[in-house]
Amino acid sequence: LWFLTDRSTRAISPLSKITLPHYIEACIKEASDESLDEAETLASGNPDLKQSIAAAREALALRAAIRQANDLAGSGKLADAILVLDKLAASASTNSPSYSQAFRARGILQARSGKQEAARTDFAQAIACSAEDNWNWYQLGLLFSQSFDINGYRNHCERMIARSRGNSDPAVLERVAKVCLLVPTGGVDSAEPARLATKAAELGEKQQWAVYFQLVKALAEYRLGNFSAAADWAKKVIAKQGMFSLDVQAGSILAMAQYRLNNAEEARSSLATATLAAEKSLPKPDASDLGSSWHDVLIARQLLKEAQALVVQQAGGSSKLPP
Repeated sequence: LWFLTDRSTRAISPLSKITLPHYIEACIKEASDESLDEAETLASGNPDLKQSIAAAREALALRAAIRQANDLAGSGKLADAILVLDKLAASASTNSPSYSQAFRARGILQARSGKQEAARTDFAQAIACSAEDNWNWYQLGLLFSQSFDINGYRNHCERMIARSRGNSDPAVLERVAKVCLLVPTGGVDSAEPARLATKAAELGEKQQWAVYFQLVKALAEYRLGNFSAAADWAKKVIAKQGMFSLDVQAGSILAMAQYRLNNAEEARSSLATATLAAEKSLPKPDASDLGSSWHDVLIARQLLKEAQALVVQQAGGSSKLPP
């Protein structure tokens, strides 16, 4: 009787309760070369399943190429890693969501290599393929903050803020606030990103990455002109020493806040400490590889540069930079 049953609905064997379509779907979900070969054999004559198998093969090839590129990057071969992803990106004929990971991976490598314009293009393409990943929005926004494209930076920040409404993930709120508070002359109203920074600090108070939320809260208070509060929050970050480049970021904010509070000597001391930390822990600005934490490195150098412009002044120089 089993042999005479419709093949498309019967179990895979007389002793099994698993139907053939369910078994094929399980093979597709496993997504290995072997399971997809078996699924393709069993799905003969079913165009819908054939299409699903083809999509799974494409995703498998994408993951393999990204893994290869990451392995090369881990060995310091960034140029070779980017070449692998160049070939992958060239085969992307449409803005397929599956290719978002490839553009993101290449964007990261471009940014690590100091190729910021190329990295911006890749992250924009990643968002065009799939707009759901908040990390892509953050990285693109950060790269805009490094550019001279103020309109692009402002527009991107406005889109990030709009997308964050109703979000209660402190990590997402922190990234939006940080990007939108980085450029003092970027034309972005500080009030809304500062609100997001406060919400992130409150919601993430007991989380593992609370120090990041404290840092963006310090930056928010500084941009709002609340210099005493900015200094207090920055000191909380500095107290947790050794957190990647956060010592440089927090030290820069502290120096600027102290300077605004007319504590010039304290400001110079804080700036000297932040500068020394940058020299010891950050890659050089012209390094061939900024490392996997390239985004934190760029933020640290950006805030340090702003602090140096404010605190280290020639006689007669203007101190009237926007806070």
